[in-house]
Amino acid sequence: MTIVTGIRQKMNAWWLRRHRGRLGVDLQGSTVRVVHTRPLSQGGVELVSFGSIEIDPFHADDISLSVFRQFLARQAGKSRIVALGLEHESLRIRRMDLPPMPDADFREALRWNFREHVDCPPEAYHVDALPLPGLPPNGVKPVLAFGVAEAAIRERVELVERWNFKLGWLEPAATAIMQVFSTNDLLAHDRTMACLVLDETTALLTVMRDSALLFSRPLVIGNLTSLAQLVLQEGGTAATSPGALVKRWLSEKESLNVDARPVMERFMSELVVDIERSLNAFSLQYGTESINDIFVCGAALASPGLLEHIHSSLGTPVSMIDPFAKITLATPVMDDPQERSRYTVAMGLSLL
Repeated sequence: MTIVTGIRQKMNAWWLRRHRGRLGVDLQGSTVRVVHTRPLSQGGVELVSFGSIEIDPFHADDISLSVFRQFLARQAGKSRIVALGLEHESLRIRRMDLPPMPDADFREALRWNFREHVDCPPEAYHVDALPLPGLPPNGVKPVLAFGVAEAAIRERVELVERWNFKLGWLEPAATAIMQVFSTNDLLAHDRTMACLVLDETTALLTVMRDSALLFSRPLVIGNLTSLAQLVLQEGGTAATSPGALVKRWLSEKESLNVDARPVMERFMSELVVDIERSLNAFSLQYGTESINDIFVCGAALASPGLLEHIHSSLGTPVSMIDPFAKITLATPVMDDPQERSRYTVAMGLSLL
């Protein structure tokens, strides 16, 4: 037994020396955020590097693509494994209660249940599922089902190949968020936690409890794209991207001829209504109305008074998440907590 244990320890040490970590890559409209982490021999995770670059990777020309490859190479070092975020209009995440059945039949049942919610043939839809805790009295199997068009997967595989990297993981933001909560010890047995991702193109509500991802649903409003549309409706001037437009508007309101107060009031009011609608859907599925804490991350945190408005409207404690909180830092991170929060999804992807 001592010999076997010694061999195992040596193999683990060799694996850790060889394991150079992976890159978590979060695509957000015109911005790509990257986090590189690696496991430590004594346990835990070390931050190797992180950064962001302004580029639309799906429509980059040869010069932009070359600059992007250089950026990734600097972040990656010797690592060539990418965990890529999968946010796509065809992505659906739903709870399903299914009876026990063979795996092939189970996947067909998932596709059948998704059929009314997607715009492609069922056979062109990729499905998977995570088990949910507990067993209903009727003996069916509760799962959180994931589905996305196969075309979206192929597009991202080809995208990573153009970067000269290997795709190791392709995951929705919801599972990346779950990983950040787990690594940062934010999950508790008796508390139900919600996370709002309000970034440039993503607005997402995710609910977790214990070690289980229970619910994830996109929001109609809450990202910078929706805020930029409101600014434009009020007479604002178009910019190269929603993020650029909102940044200009927040820093130089007079130059866009748009009064901040009514636009922000409308944005935050509609956002809270959308959050309440999604939380009601969660409550109906799980028979509970208790959300103990809400954490928020993303570029929309730059909106003045956003956290306070969500808290006062919902009556639930609201905090900004720091994805670097429990990570060993081999490189310093920025002091701005809003900017750190924008790396939540990329961090979670790197930890998968």
